[in-house]
Amino acid sequence: MKFWKRWKYAYSLFDKLFGKYKKQIILLIALGFLGGFLESIGIGILIPIFALVVKSNVTSGNDAISITITKWFTYFHFPLTLSVLLTVIISIFVFKSIVSLIFSYVNTTTTLGFETDTRSSLYKKALLTSWPYLLKQKIGYLENTLMNDLRNATKLLQGSTSIIGNAASLLAYAFIAVKMSRFITAMTLLVGVMLFFILRPLMTKTRRNTRRQTALSKIVTHHINEHIIGIKTIKAFGSEEKVAQRCIEFYNEIKNVTLRLVMNKNLAGAIMSPVSLIFIVTVFVLSYSRPTFDLAVFIATLYLIQRIFVQINKAQKTIESINDLYPYLSNVVELIDQTEKNQEKVGGSAKFHFSRDLEFRNIGFSYNGKEPVVSKMNFKVKKGEMIGIMGSSGAGKTTIADIFLRLFEPREGEILMDGENIKEIRIDEWRRNIGYVPQDSFLLNDSIKANIKFYDENVSEEDIIEAAKFANIYEFISGLEKGFDTIVGERGVFLSGGQKQRIALARALAKKPAILLLDEATSALDNESEALIQKAIENLKGQTTILVIAHRISTIMKSDRLIVLEGGRVSEEGAPETLLRDKSSYFHKINAI
Repeated sequence: MKFWKRWKYAYSLFDKLFGKYKKQIILLIALGFLGGFLESIGIGILIPIFALVVKSNVTSGNDAISITITKWFTYFHFPLTLSVLLTVIISIFVFKSIVSLIFSYVNTTTTLGFETDTRSSLYKKALLTSWPYLLKQKIGYLENTLMNDLRNATKLLQGSTSIIGNAASLLAYAFIAVKMSRFITAMTLLVGVMLFFILRPLMTKTRRNTRRQTALSKIVTHHINEHIIGIKTIKAFGSEEKVAQRCIEFYNEIKNVTLRLVMNKNLAGAIMSPVSLIFIVTVFVLSYSRPTFDLAVFIATLYLIQRIFVQINKAQKTIESINDLYPYLSNVVELIDQTEKNQEKVGGSAKFHFSRDLEFRNIGFSYNGKEPVVSKMNFKVKKGEMIGIMGSSGAGKTTIADIFLRLFEPREGEILMDGENIKEIRIDEWRRNIGYVPQDSFLLNDSIKANIKFYDENVSEEDIIEAAKFANIYEFISGLEKGFDTIVGERGVFLSGGQKQRIALARALAKKPAILLLDEATSALDNESEALIQKAIENLKGQTTILVIAHRISTIMKSDRLIVLEGGRVSEEGAPETLLRDKSSYFHKINAI
């Protein structure tokens, strides 16, 4: 019962991943059967050739194949001579080679098409998943599944189509072999089935070891990516040796698991070779003692039996390979299911239109569904205003930014723009009109121009230059040898923190946003860099609506209005100067420190 459940589950995975390639798979079955049938017919013609060589009398063969071939040649008026028989057999094998070539082409194009299409689709789906889902993903896991697991799942498709071809050839060989000698064919198939079941425990061990190998591969990928990102901290703490040792332990376990996998496969091959030889000798002894023994038929049948054993051996190895690759198939299907299940909601179909105000009305949110991070939060932002948002750590500042970016959906309340819920606007339309500058700027290992443009084809050269000027980074870029074509390095390693933030600000401004959101954008900057960012923000006042989340007083002093958060609620609101004069206010107390 467990066996059938396992096969049923495996089929469901196979169908989900490869279901749309059914036509190609059916074509491969047909080509495989045709190739096997042609080779079998060619082998059948060997019987009259052997008869001519050994007995000099083709018509003396009384087996079904000899009789059938004699009828065909008589029907088409072909003489049963050695030259004609050789010409026919060569023609059949040439045609069979052409069929094999077509099989290989269809197989390769199908598997390559599957790998490319699935990888592209899956990566896009992963990018379009919701933020809560992405937060739970480990570094390197998506990369490993897309590159390693999917590549191995593609090998599984190749193996499946190959085993289909093997099975078709095996059926064709068996059909012809039965016509020649039912006794020998029955013994061959019986031994083949017995070998299959004898070697089955090895498949179970292989599947178990492969699962562990797959898991270890992901663990190692995550370990390397995670520690390379934090390499500066690792060096500062002198932890290189311990980090390396941890990875070496994983490598050693991978080595041991791989060794077990290889030995299981080699053991199966080591069993097959002597069994095949013993079987052939046994068949010869038993056949030779029979009164109907025919040397020509026996030689042809023996060749067919050898081909049957080759196909059984191939099938065995392919099944082992499929067994190896099954966990990868499971991982890919699981990722597809998860990405489809966690797709980000796109919202309504309304266009973005901002003419009056934004209102955060009774906003409530919690990460675990129990403890509220934000509760009954209310405030308004007029178009063109610059609003400063501050508060102690854990007050809900970044949460409000994430809700505003629609990375999270509020558990309660709504955000209104000109009185309409922003959920009615398509999420891509909404984000196109929001300029966002985070605390940790993300830069591509590409040119400054590419980082400001950031995949937006609507951003022109003029937009890039104008945005750079607004962000107070144009003079610095102009002074570089390659200007806007300068490569910034991995995560902007060739730039200072202030330069990276100003390029990030230029990126946000290049798309001419209706609303600019800065989330602690100056918290890690020196005074000079902060001053340049502040000057850039001041130049934008009145031209765009600006929300500045900060804990530095200097960053938000020029705000039109200040909103102070405490315990997930608005505790104070007013002009910075007014709050500063109020000695009981949080803003005054922080400024006095």
